Amino acid sequence: MRKTFFFDAIAQFKIIDFQKIKRDNSVLLGQILPRDYGLKLEDEVGNFLKQNIQKILSFQDSMRRNLYLDTIQKSKKIHLVKQGDVLGQIAIDNNVSVKEIMSWNNLKNTIIYQDQKLILMSKHEFNNNKLDLKIISKEKYFWEIAVANPQVTIKKICKYNYYRELKPNQQLRITKK
Repeated sequence: MRKTFFFDAIAQFKIIDFQKIKRDNSVLLGQILPRDYGLKLEDEVGNFLKQNIQKILSFQDSMRRNLYLDTIQKSKKIHLVKQGDVLGQIAIDNNVSVKEIMSWNNLKNTIIYQDQKLILMSKHEFNNNKLDLKIISKEKYFWEIAVANPQVTIKKICKYNYYRELKPNQQLRITKK
């Protein structure tokens, strides 16, 4: 293969046994099939990747740049910094990036203080009729959510969440069954 593939992008089109790929290729770290590296893949998987390379890479590019994210609805809220708060965890808890929080609050660095008020822009109004909140436990990647919830596609997850590696206790919005 000449391109780097993310398991998350592949899973949008076909759920395959990514754990087996990782077991068969012990050099793999995380969820990336590296470019220009010989991998042991079942013929069916290798053929699928070859036949769908452009479609997967196009989706992957859009996914990584958060182009599927539904940014129509915006609402502003104020977060009062408590002792022990850090920007990274505030960002995870509110499904935004540290960079965005810094931009919205004109912060020059990531240092915050107790009782400081931070502006947070929510790009999604949580609609109980349409979305469930999933609390992340051990999953690290979107494809793990898709495998456990066959009705949920990677694209649907990307519609309501920023694309990034998942962290324990993070809240992920997914469409209801």
